[in-house]
Amino acid sequence: MADSAILSAKPWEAAPAPEEIYIPRGMVGPEERRCYYWLGKNWLSGRGCVVDAGAFLGASALCFAAGAASSDRISLIRPRIIICVPSGITQVERRAVRESA
Repeated sequence: MADSAILSAKPWEAAPAPEEIYIPRGMVGPEERRCYYWLGKNWLSGRGCVVDAGAFLGASALCFAAGAASSDRISLIRPRIIICVPSGITQVERRAVRESA
């Protein structure tokens, strides 16, 4: 089945997702969260990086990460870590992010 046909069928609607993906505040709705979780669990190959370049509060990145962590398809033993921050943060906030990493 072609990728577009799989995605058009919205398989995430019937797939279970943990309640934790709905807890963080963010600008993505429940269906998007289930979709991102499903993509993280079923489509990530472990090659390359997932970058959330427009993080508001990080809800979409959390959903991808939760899906990837629950997947049997990839290993997270030596993950490359990317920290996403909004472009408009202050220098104090930027320093706090660097120090916490």
